[in-house]
Parts: sequence; C-alpha cells; structure tokens
Amino acid sequence: MKLSMTTITAAAFCAFGLAAQASPVVLNYSDTVSQSDIDGASVGEIFNIELILDNGSTGLISQSWDADDFVSVLVTTSGGYALSGDVLNPVADTFADVQTDAFGELSALDIDEIHFFGSDTNGQTSFEIFLNGLNDVLFYTNSDGFQTDGSIGAISPPTINNTTISGVATVPLPAGGLLLLGALGAAGAARRKKAA
Repeated sequence: MKLSMTTITAAAFCAFGLAAQASPVVLNYSDTVSQSDIDGASVGEIFNIELILDNGSTGLISQSWDADDFVSVLVTTSGGYALSGDVLNPVADTFADVQTDAFGELSALDIDEIHFFGSDTNGQTSFEIFLNGLNDVLFYTNSDGFQTDGSIGAISPPTINNTTISGVATVPLPAGGLLLLGALGAAGAARRKKAA
C-alpha cells in the first residue's frame, strides 16, 4: 500500500496536534474551618479549595506557575457553602509561586492575593485566595480587590505538605479527530482505487 504525501502529512499533523496540547493542573487544599464570618461556612466544617492553573505545559515535571497562570477556582464546605469563579487580570500586588520538582511533586507554594470574580451561595461576586502559610485563606473583596467583611480561616495553614497538585485529563479537540479520520479514510479510498 502506497500512501500519498498529503495523507501522511495530514495524519502526522493530527497525531502531533493531539499529543502536544497544553494540560491544565489542579491545585487542591482541604482543611477544617477555624474562623468564619461568611454565611454558610461554620467553624468545624471541612472546606476545599480547588484552583485550576495552566502555564501552557503538557505535564507536572519541574514546572512553575505564577499569578498569570491561574484560570479558575472552586471552594466548597461540608455545610453547603460554595463559590466558583474565574481569575481575571490579577491585581497589581498579586503574587503567586507554585512549583513542582523533578518527580512532579509540589515543591513551592506561595499564593498571595489571587483576585477572582464569580459567585457564591450568598450572592458575593469578588474574592481573594491566599495559600501562603497563613491561616486566613479566603476573603470577600470589592471589585478593585480591597478586602471587605467576610473571610474563612483554616486550622492548618496551607503548605506543600497538605496541598496536592495533579494533572487534569484533557479532551482531544474534535477537529483533530475529524482530520485524522479523514486522513485514514483517504488512505483507504486510495488503496481501494489502486486495487480496482
């Protein structure tokens, strides 16, 4: 069976395009609420913070993420409080340093004032997350990023020892799959034509 150069090129392009997609990661921190003045989040409840980061890489080995790489956040408590939001342009004094080592394990965690917009069960729309070794981890803010009434504190401050990082499964782009199927179909048609 002899394949045309166009068919081979299309198949190679599809295979490379599917393999080289950037892969976001999820940073996850869970603890017990130590103090809260946010309705629905009470002392003693378990809460979870999940942050999605994307630096354009395809893996976890020896990577770093800064404030510009934060995509979204989800916070939930065992008592029913929930918020979700998207990280938009970081405020001027935002700082974040998240790193993994040669084994893909979390090796640095310093998230200071990641400002994001979204919604929570109380109708609030502007928030800040701190994962920098201090007990206070979530704050309500105004639209300019200044803290207002409302915060959640943790019993155990977030560190690399109680925070995890893992890859997020990527879904192949439909267009890439269609191109690959098209290339294989063309190869089959060429083979049938030659056999006839």
